[in-house]
Amino acid sequence: MEFDLQQAVLLHKSLQAHLLQTETLVANLVINLKPNSVLNITEINRVLAAIATNNHQVSKALLLISTKLAENNHNQTDPAIKSALIAAMDNSNQIRSWMAAWPQIDYLVRMQVPAKRRKLFHKTTAENDITISQLSAYDSAFEDLRVLLSTNSQGADALNHGCFPDISLPNSVFLENVHAAYRLMLAQGHATQSQFIDVGCGCGMKVLQASKFFNHAVGLEYDEGYANDAQKLLAQMYVQNTLIIHGDGITFDDYKDFNLVYFYRPMRDTELLKNLEDKITSSVTPGTILFAPYNQFFYRHKDLNCAPIGGSLYLAKSTKAQANALRRKAELTGTFFNKPGNPVPSIWDPIIKVSYEKGFGLDNSNKMT
Repeated sequence: MEFDLQQAVLLHKSLQAHLLQTETLVANLVINLKPNSVLNITEINRVLAAIATNNHQVSKALLLISTKLAENNHNQTDPAIKSALIAAMDNSNQIRSWMAAWPQIDYLVRMQVPAKRRKLFHKTTAENDITISQLSAYDSAFEDLRVLLSTNSQGADALNHGCFPDISLPNSVFLENVHAAYRLMLAQGHATQSQFIDVGCGCGMKVLQASKFFNHAVGLEYDEGYANDAQKLLAQMYVQNTLIIHGDGITFDDYKDFNLVYFYRPMRDTELLKNLEDKITSSVTPGTILFAPYNQFFYRHKDLNCAPIGGSLYLAKSTKAQANALRRKAELTGTFFNKPGNPVPSIWDPIIKVSYEKGFGLDNSNKMT
């Protein structure tokens, strides 16, 4: 039977119908993957299989249309048929790229089903000498870089005010806790509006790193020279989602605007440090995550109505039961944190978006995490 215009039009309609069916199946899958949804594993597996079958039909339709177009060009038949086939091939390269990406998307979904716990912190013991050695070298090199970037010494005003000079928490410890805090925010539903502040930010290195995890990262620094160093660093790095404030942490009135507050004993004077702790813990909203990696806060946290979560993280104005419940919920999130860039639009975008909201995603090398 000779291939005619009606068949060319039907091929185009068939392809569009299969693509529409894929969009419908994707929407169904997203409903089942949303945060706080109870995973219907049977339904998710059914939809994954249906998408794979439908993708096969899309690929077959593209191949048939391409074949018929090549035959038409060779035989120089009806120009109307050629026009219909060319219209059917519109965006064919993009559609093929979607089909080629499906195995990765399928794996991304299966990473989430069934749900499993991933601890917020992994204990590093002396037995794990390889990791300890690597982290030690990393922390040492990072500290050398921090010293290099700190062009100003502590000013007399900050010294007289009772501030510590710019001291740095080992960076591996900082990242471990910040990553855990990000996952806690995922569990709280705050990750897409995350606000971080480093009280006593020094030269701004921790603010720079926090900007990779959170929507907005702020550094608060009493010492004018350190604040200038931090502003210079972030300007040179062209980091847009950061701000350095030259101010006093004890009188700062906007802690309520942040859902993660980091302070590593910025005050040398014990009583002034207590004043700062009192100010922060009384100002933040319930459920704010506090990152305070030093002994004095650990010994005071109960009196300050803060519950330990793990590592050096605390849940403000909360009970131990509330902190434990949040930790358990966060352990069900994935470990992915890279902010989505501006990729080429894809039919799989709704799946990628809902997965990101749960801590699962594609890294820069297209590997799942």
